[in-house]
Amino acid sequence: MKVGWRKIIFRAKKVGSGEWVYGDLIQFSSESACFISQEKASEKSVAAEFVYSMVEVEPKSVGEHVGMSETGNEHADVYEDDVVRVRGVGLGDDADFTGVITHLEGAWMVVNEALEICRPLWSESREIEILGNVFDNPELIQKTYQPTCHFCSKRVYTTSDHYDYKLNGKRVFAHTDCYERKDGLGETL
Repeated sequence: MKVGWRKIIFRAKKVGSGEWVYGDLIQFSSESACFISQEKASEKSVAAEFVYSMVEVEPKSVGEHVGMSETGNEHADVYEDDVVRVRGVGLGDDADFTGVITHLEGAWMVVNEALEICRPLWSESREIEILGNVFDNPELIQKTYQPTCHFCSKRVYTTSDHYDYKLNGKRVFAHTDCYERKDGLGETL
């Protein structure tokens, strides 16, 4: 039996050029500066190679490699913040949605906040297709869901007082004032 460590790889956009770089993540106490140390074979000492291979990256673009995807005969690297299409291929799995790969509570998940779907990334009854990522292809999915009040149509902020309820089987939101003026109309969640 072979026991070993999995190599943890990150990707991020290089400051200035926006080019994707891959390697080890280096983050100092200040969250404003992140670096990727790219793997390069050279004659330099380990310490010198470490310093010379460091590339400053945009902290918001850092994503961890989460595994490989197989679709047909193609293999692709999958990273955090990739936008993927999930399709059920097993008996009884009717999944068919687009979402963003996110790390939640110790597991890699595919999340679509607008549709309120959150499913494990890896499943024997589903296949994933990488469509892009949230940085290069923001049009692929709206990352932040912005609910509106059922009564006044203004945005409902999740930190403000509001009601979250079901009306005719559909989840709707309402500002507290609007809901109380209408004496409610549905089952509060």
